Amino acid sequence: MTTDSKHYFVCGIGGSGMAPIASLLKGKGHKVSGSDRAYDQGQTPEKFQAIKDSGFALFPQDGSGITSDVDFVVASAAVENRIPDVAVAREQNIPVLGKADILATFLNTGDSVAIAGTSGKTTVTGMTGFVLRECGSDPAMMSGGHMVNLLDEGLKAGNAMTGQGVFVAETDESDGSVELYSPFITVLNNISFDHKPMAELRRMFTELMERTRDTVIINLDDKEAAALSSIPAKLLTFSVKNDQADFYAKDIQKAVDHVAFTLVYKEQGKSEDIKLHMPGLHNVSNALAAVSAAVAYGVDFDRAAQAISKFKGMKRRFEVVGTENNITVIDDFGHNPDKIAATLSTLKDFSGRVIVMFQPHGFGPTKMLKDDLIKTFKQFLGDVDILLMPEIYYAGGTADKSISSRDIINPLAESGLNALFFETRNQIKDYIKNESQPFDRVVIMGARDDTLPAFARSILDDCKQRAA
Repeated sequence: MTTDSKHYFVCGIGGSGMAPIASLLKGKGHKVSGSDRAYDQGQTPEKFQAIKDSGFALFPQDGSGITSDVDFVVASAAVENRIPDVAVAREQNIPVLGKADILATFLNTGDSVAIAGTSGKTTVTGMTGFVLRECGSDPAMMSGGHMVNLLDEGLKAGNAMTGQGVFVAETDESDGSVELYSPFITVLNNISFDHKPMAELRRMFTELMERTRDTVIINLDDKEAAALSSIPAKLLTFSVKNDQADFYAKDIQKAVDHVAFTLVYKEQGKSEDIKLHMPGLHNVSNALAAVSAAVAYGVDFDRAAQAISKFKGMKRRFEVVGTENNITVIDDFGHNPDKIAATLSTLKDFSGRVIVMFQPHGFGPTKMLKDDLIKTFKQFLGDVDILLMPEIYYAGGTADKSISSRDIINPLAESGLNALFFETRNQIKDYIKNESQPFDRVVIMGARDDTLPAFARSILDDCKQRAA
């Protein structure tokens, strides 16, 4: 890639990974168009209208958008050999880039912050970008989720900032692309079994820290991440439990819709009282990570700490869709054991039954994570709680379908939990409509499926129609 204006055609432009790439490129002055299979199928039309309204030309995913003025095609490695757009690009000798190629260009030169780890990346990325913007750093940011603050400002999408300053991005270990990056600052949230074996994850994150050009920031509360703290030459640490960390939290007060705490910067002997507009101990940890990154970049601690209290959260990260007839519906991206545990732990801090609709995605990941998913649900769901699961979400392509959601539900039901399998989500919708009670918390949980937020809203509509 060159720095002068080019024309990029982004395949899957509506996806959580490609949409911010498109915004980032457009923000750098490039022409951007694209295609998406979901657009062709008529899914989430409001999302694609917003993409059009933001100045992106959309084409059918049939190769017709690969015109003579296209300089680069951007496509996910998972689909690039199966779609006509890529086939036409190769016929015309147009370079095909991956998302990671674009990110590497921005992360490996100049000021950059890479958010790494197996959980919490999206929220920490959003928090870090927001704090830096509030403190005048004019960041560019790429996130896998939409920031509520940006949406409240009237932006069509909240998953990217297009400033001309420091670049902040979440990195992906699941496809190995994290191995391409040499950021200025790296934040390591955690390391847990997800997509890849632990030995491979340890190696990948160790090497990422070795390639980091300035400061590495590590979560001391995660045993695996803390074990690597001797590697970086320049290190900052954070913790919600350990007052020996550079940044730590004390006097934590949990509430249903927020969490308050005192944030301490040990080196400077400073502290600031924080009230986050989101609940959960994991979000305290996320906030510490973001403030640490901002301070590492040169932001004054007091300003960074004050800014984090203004952050409103990320869509689909414990997002409260609403409450009707005393039944609260929550939309959540949780899809691996750590993310699910964080959400359920937050819910179980307070009384009330929990009804979880969990839709796994991907047959390979589900097979690998099955035992840990079962263990997590056993740990956090009680006798009155209910787990509802449809079949594994299938996004297309070649897959070994030798595992089913039943393989998670059956052992849980045999252990005595209220765990039920349904052939369709509509059956789950009917079940919740008939069985939910006042003061229930209904959680719609899963990843990759863009229709889950609408499903969560439909559940809330059903709750509204119930007799109080």
